[in-house]
Amino acid sequence: GLYLAEKGFDVTGIDISEKAVEVANQKAFRAGKGGNIRFKVKSFTDMDFEPASFDFALDIGCFHHVPEDDRQAFIENIHRVLRPGGRYLLMCFSDSMGAAWNHFSDRQLRDLFSNRFSILSLDEVSSLEADDVIRHFRVSLMERLAEFTKRRHKVR
Repeated sequence: GLYLAEKGFDVTGIDISEKAVEVANQKAFRAGKGGNIRFKVKSFTDMDFEPASFDFALDIGCFHHVPEDDRQAFIENIHRVLRPGGRYLLMCFSDSMGAAWNHFSDRQLRDLFSNRFSILSLDEVSSLEADDVIRHFRVSLMERLAEFTKRRHKVR
């Protein structure tokens, strides 16, 4: 958030942790960015922002923590708060690390998001993390569709 604010963006960050929001707001204040960045305690599955109020949503490591039963609410909320044509950048765990409830394949992400978003790019990246473990992530840039579309299943 601070990086984007330093580049001139108006930034709204959310987290479900009050402590994380408090620390982030303190960092923004110390950096002199309190005017164009704000952090709020909120859940992605229950956001009360006005519809179409954001041009861009950045998700680095949030979606893969969303329980399966809450995924559709999460996706619907991202869709709702973005303006038509708004962009969503998702970075989540890849199934290249093995099967798990929160490790995703390209196909799974397409199935989950394609009725509300146009998938502009979908790649895999690897990262050596602070705990000296290499982790694999799916990174996707998506564009919000103006209207909800029904999924079309192709016979293969």
